Amino acid sequence: MMAINPDWLVKAEGNRNYHQGGMRYYFLILCFISFFS
Repeated sequence: MMAINPDWLVKAEGNRNYHQGGMRYYFLILCFISFFS
C-alpha cells in the first residue's frame, strides 16, 4: 500500500467534497433521463 501523506489526504478529501455535489447532480439527471425515455 501507498504511504499516506497528510497533505495528499487533505487534497483528496477536498477534491472528493468538491466533486460530491457535481456527481449527485449528474446522477439525478441520469435517473431523470432513464425514467422518461
